[in-house]
Amino acid sequence: MKKYYPGNIVRGKVIGIKPYGVFVNLDNETIGLIHISEISDEFVPDIGKIVKIGDIIETKIVDIDYENNKAKLSLKALRKRKRYKNKKYSLAEEKINAKEEFLPIKVRINDFVKDAKERLGII
Repeated sequence: MKKYYPGNIVRGKVIGIKPYGVFVNLDNETIGLIHISEISDEFVPDIGKIVKIGDIIETKIVDIDYENNKAKLSLKALRKRKRYKNKKYSLAEEKINAKEEFLPIKVRINDFVKDAKERLGII
């Protein structure tokens, strides 16, 4: 029996984080992936600052492979839906700390340069 359909809003547990996306366990049989491009319209420098393993999150099913019990998920599509329904909606309501992650690059360039120098051992 098909339990999930594209367009469904579902809750799941974050079970893995990779540089390219977040793995979410929807139930004992179905796992979903939120590709990094489906997390935000803004640049996401570190997915681990947005979600943590063990977090229970709400997401939207974009597509589903019933044969393999795998779902393509989106946080971005869910936020767009909420913004449309409630004009007062903000990212802060969604447990995403957008204070630093989504600032324009020109505001954070000095931080990026300092971080790069530290990684290279220049500082």
